[in-house]
Amino acid sequence: MKDLTDNTGKKQRGKPFEKGKSGNPLGRPIGSRNKATILAQNMFDDEVEVISRKAIEIALNGDMTAIKFILERVLPPRKDVPMEYDFDIPDINNIEDTTKAFSVVINNIIKGNISIPEAKSIV
Repeated sequence: MKDLTDNTGKKQRGKPFEKGKSGNPLGRPIGSRNKATILAQNMFDDEVEVISRKAIEIALNGDMTAIKFILERVLPPRKDVPMEYDFDIPDINNIEDTTKAFSVVINNIIKGNISIPEAKSIV
């Protein structure tokens, strides 16, 4: 009987493509969206005003879960909102100034003037 393992050729090991090169360079462009996602977004965009009015109507009838669920999608949480604070942070020109600036921020956390997430955004 003939040994069939001799004619299988060299097995490929490891990653099949060169680093930085796609296996399908003509594939979907980076950042492109699925057709179903685009269709659903367009349908929602056409009805967003009606849905928002209905959500408010439902909330006025006492169903706060419904209003929260819908409005979280219509009005997503704001990110990177500029924060106002009423204390002076010293200019930072060297490493010692960094320590002083951190001390000012930490003291304002302790005093309750700012929250920890606010301090994080300041820093």
